[in-house]
Amino acid sequence: MKKEIAEFISRCLQCQQVKAEHQRPAGLLQSLPIPKWKWEHITMDFIVGLPRTPRGMDSIWVVVDIFTKPTHFLPVKTVYNADRLATVYIAEIIRLHSVPVSIVSNRDSKCRTPACWTEVGDRSLIGPEIVQVTTEKIPIIQQRLKTAQSRQKSYADQRRRDLEFEVGAHVFVKVTLMKGHARFGKKGKLSPRYIGPFQILESLGPVAYQIALPPSMEQMHNVFHVSMLRGYL
Repeated sequence: MKKEIAEFISRCLQCQQVKAEHQRPAGLLQSLPIPKWKWEHITMDFIVGLPRTPRGMDSIWVVVDIFTKPTHFLPVKTVYNADRLATVYIAEIIRLHSVPVSIVSNRDSKCRTPACWTEVGDRSLIGPEIVQVTTEKIPIIQQRLKTAQSRQKSYADQRRRDLEFEVGAHVFVKVTLMKGHARFGKKGKLSPRYIGPFQILESLGPVAYQIALPPSMEQMHNVFHVSMLRGYL
């Protein structure tokens, strides 16, 4: 009888939507690939909400090279659109470092074919000696990056659990908790922590899934991290 009751409760739709999970967050840490050369892979983010300068700048665009860690701090305005930001990027980053292989940010990536100094003519510009010295340092930098990533992953994965879903399975999507606000017509303990179930359309890497959302949620991005999902029974 106890087993039948536990199985019945585990398949209860309301229980699956309302009850909180008392487990470690799902999804192991996915480290970035080790770059082979400087300014091939970069990261970028924006620092907003700063005091306005005499020129009207109220944000800082931070661009970092993953390999050697030099950083550009570009003053921008929050009202800049994508075209204006692209103009600033070409003038301040591509002018100095050429087009990167990949960009890690809160947006989608850009890509190009990899190119090394010797392929784009930098050897003739700065001299063969510094190119040779830099080339010898590359394995050392790569090994240290690999060691740091391995250490960070081992620490992070102790507090996470591995979770995978099959394409075609149904899952719930976690809803952000907001105290005092009604969610889906309910307020308090009975307001759902998860909505759905929705079907998984595609697996995008080891920790991201594309979900089939209803037309009422078409304004939302349909790709979610595995920590935002919960299996439907």
